[in-house]
Amino acid sequence: MGNDFAGHTAPGDLPRRWEGGNFGLRRYMQRVYKYMAGGLMLTGVMAYGGAASGVYTAITATPLFWIVLLAPLALVVLLSWRIERMSAAAAKMCFWTYAALVGLSLSGIFLVYTWRA
Repeated sequence: MGNDFAGHTAPGDLPRRWEGGNFGLRRYMQRVYKYMAGGLMLTGVMAYGGAASGVYTAITATPLFWIVLLAPLALVVLLSWRIERMSAAAAKMCFWTYAALVGLSLSGIFLVYTWRA
């Protein structure tokens, strides 16, 4: 029976220069996580603001409610079709718009769980 892993090194056997990892990748991923955290914060602020200000209750009886509810799905479809041809600024704007619309569409959760509905 032969050794199928001949020539492969164990993780502890890697050269010393790799112990710190790839710093460029680390910085890039930190930026990605900062954008995602910012998007989550914007979503939460919009959800709370929509519920606390009464905007969500004001639009529930109008057709605008369905636009707010389905707009995040439309942005997901737009991003999936156009992301390769979009500029970075346009993609960021779509991301921030998506985060805000998801927050507004989830405002009803605050109303349901705080008995304000």
